[in-house]
Amino acid sequence: MDKVKELFRENGLKATAQRVIVYQALEKIGHASVDKVVEQVASVMPTITVATVYKILESLSGAGLISKMHTEQGKLFYDKTPTLHHHIYSSNDNSIRDFIDPELTSIIIDHLAKKSIDGFELEDISLQLIGKFTKEQN
Repeated sequence: MDKVKELFRENGLKATAQRVIVYQALEKIGHASVDKVVEQVASVMPTITVATVYKILESLSGAGLISKMHTEQGKLFYDKTPTLHHHIYSSNDNSIRDFIDPELTSIIIDHLAKKSIDGFELEDISLQLIGKFTKEQN
């Protein structure tokens, strides 16, 4: 818990009990909707509200400690990994997995630099591969 508190301090957030519990829940789950985080947090803190969890997730995202993404159906998910990476969305089971590929990221950045989109400054890349697994994944 001390590592989490220190991480919060380094990123300008007060390490309240609610924030720590929400952050730890997302760390445990990986990729989750607000409802899934609420479900996880409620086992430790039953009085926490959906609105409070949402506000905490938004503050963690704003501080760069977690990231946000949308599923194929447009549902908002939060991701414990704040660094630049991509996702694989499996339609088999609606799961989301991290897909870390620096080479692909570099190709995208180089391609966009060559295109020189007038008045546009790239801040982030969020690539989501959508498909289904044809065999069981571990």
